[in-house]
Amino acid sequence: DTSNILQVNSYSFDERYYQHTIEQEDGNTVVKFYPSVTFIISCCWNKGEAFTKWIGQVGTLNATTIMEEAGAVGSCIHEAVENLIDGETVVSDDIDGSFKPYLSQKVKYGIKSFLKFCEDYEPRFESTEFITYCEEFGYAGTVDILCWIRADKFMTKTAVNTYEKEEIKKISEEFDIDPRTCYIEVDYKWVKCIIDVKSSKDVHEEHKMQLASYLYSETDGTLTDCRAAILHIGNSTKIGYSFLPLKESGEDGNSVDDWFRRFKVCCVQVFKERFPNAKPKTDVFPKEFKLTKENN
Repeated sequence: DTSNILQVNSYSFDERYYQHTIEQEDGNTVVKFYPSVTFIISCCWNKGEAFTKWIGQVGTLNATTIMEEAGAVGSCIHEAVENLIDGETVVSDDIDGSFKPYLSQKVKYGIKSFLKFCEDYEPRFESTEFITYCEEFGYAGTVDILCWIRADKFMTKTAVNTYEKEEIKKISEEFDIDPRTCYIEVDYKWVKCIIDVKSSKDVHEEHKMQLASYLYSETDGTLTDCRAAILHIGNSTKIGYSFLPLKESGEDGNSVDDWFRRFKVCCVQVFKERFPNAKPKTDVFPKEFKLTKENN
């Protein structure tokens, strides 16, 4: 049950935790804190040489500004996506009033890309922004979207053509029909899928680890037999988005199991060693700020 789990953000220390309040049978209350998946990854995963080089090129101050603006754009797009799925209308003028023109354009392009994805893939939405956690490894996170998508959307065009030809062959043999004149509409099954919406310039390794960690979490069976995909919206592709499912298996190091293993070994274990018994830091601020007489 995740109804008694709350997200706790500590903006002063750039931390995010989830507070799990457990009512025990004896009447006592136990409070556990789980660091968020993104917080764990940010603390322990090396962003790589390219990221360091980019900071060197633009400067630390400019890099901070660019990342803060990208974060604001991403947050607005996420909120808009959630509102659209809930049946609400997103108004362009409201976006224009919240951002500078060049950022407003990015937000609206991202939202337009999401609507294009919905038109192309026809997902059946089940829920948005729901919390999931893993007791075994001690982490939690928030899934952007849980939905159902037709199985052929996870297949390459070649695989779809091959599958449909095989189905036509079966039907033609069963009813003694010339396969060249046989046409059928294949009834693909619907696949449960969690989607993480990304509006960053590129898709990075940490994004795949984040998704894989969600699939290994415990949410009352909600994510059992579930696929995972990154929806990269607002990018420079012709249709404005990329739907990028994580591989279920394979030996190229890019399967869900591979990404979860990296998260577990390179991030979770390191995080626990660096921050044993981790919980949110707290800071108390006075009602008034004033220099002491010694400073005047």
